[in-house]
Amino acid sequence: MKTPQDADRARAERRRELELTDVKKLLDTPEGLRFLWRVLDLAGIYRTTFTGNSHTFFNEGRRALGLEIKADLLEVDPEHEGRMAKEYTDWLYKNDLVPRGGRRNE
Repeated sequence: MKTPQDADRARAERRRELELTDVKKLLDTPEGLRFLWRVLDLAGIYRTTFTGNSHTFFNEGRRALGLEIKADLLEVDPEHEGRMAKEYTDWLYKNDLVPRGGRRNE
């Protein structure tokens, strides 16, 4: 006999499967790859968060969320990073969005 806890556990597992299906769909489109790259960049997962003041806590919160998203991406497709980076870089160049001098975030 199923208990309420069994039903809750099944719901949580089904929800997780649906969430990962959504992530997979994002990774299957150029737009999704670019969007996810931008989200991870905004989250600052590849930068230090230390500022020497209380803004560090804000940065760490952003980074923590970015790392959760990154974990989902790794669970769905461990090879996603190269595809995301290439798609984003190609998009920047195709749309003439790379400033002269090569710096992207101006």
